[in-house]
Amino acid sequence: MSSPPTEIITVHQVKGKPVDDTIEEFEEKNDTTSEETNIFLCILYRFGKLGVAYYNLVDKQLYVYDEMVDEKPQYLVTVGIFREIKPKYVLTMGGRNEEFTKVLIDIINYGDSYQNSTTTSDTVQSLPPNLFIATAKEYTYEICKAIISQLSLAAIEEEPSTTKREVYIHSLINFDNRLPLQAIGTLVKFLDKNWSFFGITDKDELSYIHINQVTRKDQVLIDNSTFEALQIFSKRGHESGFKRGLHSSDREGLSVYKLFSVNCKSTVGLVTL
Repeated sequence: MSSPPTEIITVHQVKGKPVDDTIEEFEEKNDTTSEETNIFLCILYRFGKLGVAYYNLVDKQLYVYDEMVDEKPQYLVTVGIFREIKPKYVLTMGGRNEEFTKVLIDIINYGDSYQNSTTTSDTVQSLPPNLFIATAKEYTYEICKAIISQLSLAAIEEEPSTTKREVYIHSLINFDNRLPLQAIGTLVKFLDKNWSFFGITDKDELSYIHINQVTRKDQVLIDNSTFEALQIFSKRGHESGFKRGLHSSDREGLSVYKLFSVNCKSTVGLVTL
């Protein structure tokens, strides 16, 4: 494998190991993970707001979220983003010792159990091999804005006029949301420079079919304890067979099953539920 760029060496070198070694170790450890996704996430935090964008290495589409407020020290929105898309690689901006970077390290290391872990953002930890830190000088808002304005998408004709390209791009992204725009621009530029380290065998394979705007306005924000208590998604079959009936359903406690069962007036419906 060819020598990685200087920027990645600074980001990824952990305990004297070169970048390609840490990436290979990460790939080996996650090779059999059933929930693994081929998603590269860029997440930026500034003055209590989040800019989030990600690239799916399989369907070759970019996704950018509306600008969101995320209060510290809980960072519930950040935790929810990780739980929702389960990124394989993570890119952020800032110093290694900044609070948000430490929070990202904890989330990557502890996954869904992050909020219940005893580790805090003050704990000194090694940088995970799948976490990258971009430099603020190289990925300014103006640079990212120019990158996105000139981005080639499959839906755009091969040689469109500058006006047509800008009009189409502006129809996909809200350029007034500076942080999300900077996130997607940082992601595109970083991948363009370092594509060979993320399973892309040829630079021509690094293409972008479409940019999708994602909103969380209709989503409910809940913590892990509430999410697990509601039993919305369970790896085991729900033991509801013996709980049918008005009195028996009281044994269920708070769950999605009970929310539906107490309002179900059909015996057949209860059995099916």
